[in-house]
Amino acid sequence: MQTTAASIAQHGETGQAAGLFSTMRYLGSILGSAGMAAILSGSRPSVGEFRLLYLALLVAALLAVLATSRLPARSGQAIMPVTIDRLAPASASQAEDSPRA
Repeated sequence: MQTTAASIAQHGETGQAAGLFSTMRYLGSILGSAGMAAILSGSRPSVGEFRLLYLALLVAALLAVLATSRLPARSGQAIMPVTIDRLAPASASQAEDSPRA
């Protein structure tokens, strides 16, 4: 997922995209764990607490969909899908044809 985010970003923004992706992933896991601990605290959580947890997760998912739908589109840029060929190392014949630094 992080490779896809970095490959879609413009050349100068690749580091920013990777950093933002990692930050959001860590923030989501921290907030999710804290939310679960707050709702399910106690020795034996009741069914009502689980329902509250599922409701909180549903609201978070709907807010994520809403936030994603409001992202600006990049006009004039086609998003290239990441294929196995792009991720595979260059073969020996391709390495010989490429200029060396």
